[in-house]
Amino acid sequence: NYWLAVPLVLISSHLMHGMLIGFHEATHGLLRKSRLLNEIDGLIIGTLSMMSFSLYRAAHQLHHAYLASERDEELWPFVHPQMPRWARVLAAVRKAWPGLLTVKIRLGADTPDFEECFAGRMRLFEDGGVDAITLHPRFLGERHSRSACHDRIAWAAAMTRLPVIANGDIFGPETVRRNPAAFAPAKGLMIGRMAVVRPWLFAAWDRPGYKVDMRDTWLRMCEYISMDFTATDALKRIKLFTKYYARNYQFGHSFQKGVIGAHTLETALESGRDFLDRDPAVVDEPWLMGL
Repeated sequence: NYWLAVPLVLISSHLMHGMLIGFHEATHGLLRKSRLLNEIDGLIIGTLSMMSFSLYRAAHQLHHAYLASERDEELWPFVHPQMPRWARVLAAVRKAWPGLLTVKIRLGADTPDFEECFAGRMRLFEDGGVDAITLHPRFLGERHSRSACHDRIAWAAAMTRLPVIANGDIFGPETVRRNPAAFAPAKGLMIGRMAVVRPWLFAAWDRPGYKVDMRDTWLRMCEYISMDFTATDALKRIKLFTKYYARNYQFGHSFQKGVIGAHTLETALESGRDFLDRDPAVVDEPWLMGL
């Protein structure tokens, strides 16, 4: 119930902010005129916030004593003018999130010194507390205009102590088998949009010769979507799914055009069935350019 949730979130946010301000003022001894009451209120707020009052006071005093310097544990390196913005964002995320932290990157800009820049970025990730790196081996701006350079996976893995997860143009196990040396140093694989294009990808991963009824797969996905959403919302999601799924066919543009041009769920399903009933030709490896 949004009419109930939104006011409660606003009230809760206001109270939480008020507790933060009160906690801060108590740290400076300014919340109460009475030192004893100030300490009691600070301890109560800290306990409710699961924050040590005495520890925060010590750290906060260092913040004021060494404002915007390397010994400022609250703001450094977020105020370091020479540090790249993305590195400051990384430091803030690492400080706020104690769990597993992975970063997904590309190769950067295709310039003569890109290898040096990439190596420097990897060192910053190591120093910034990143646990693993997902590499999509394409240059900035390439998108899907050319194939991912999987040979760069081993190159990247050799320059860092962090686990490297391979990503980009992985159509299935056959992609790895064709270039085992490139993927050998990778500690894992990340499959993104290809899992939408080929929903059976994981089921078929270690099953050579796995048979897929592609017509039935599309219809079942549409059925599942229709069960979970209203007709209007289901139509939107089926159109989005078909935009990806159509890449499995040589003339998938007509499949996509018919479904996306439909104004009702029924006409979208009818258009899709009409295309799939013709047993359309399938491509070996879908091309994602333009998605």
